[in-house]
Amino acid sequence: MTRIPVQIGQQVQVDLSGLKAGDVALGSGVSAVGTVQDVDEGSRKITVHLGVSIEGHDRVAVAPERVVVVALAPVGSGLAVSA
Repeated sequence: MTRIPVQIGQQVQVDLSGLKAGDVALGSGVSAVGTVQDVDEGSRKITVHLGVSIEGHDRVAVAPERVVVVALAPVGSGLAVSA
């Protein structure tokens, strides 16, 4: 599987399965598209501003394994994720 570096500003799809948003537990297969806001290589978390709000939450910080690049962005630093 090819690894693509995730960069701030990229559009990505995030696997939200099993996460909680407020009092709502998200089921399997739930995902959303959003824009990468931050990449923290130390904690291995990618913060994504989602295109939707779930229970008032529109940002998530997730492991790179939950992120798939949808559109490439300008050059920058980031963590590699599966394509």
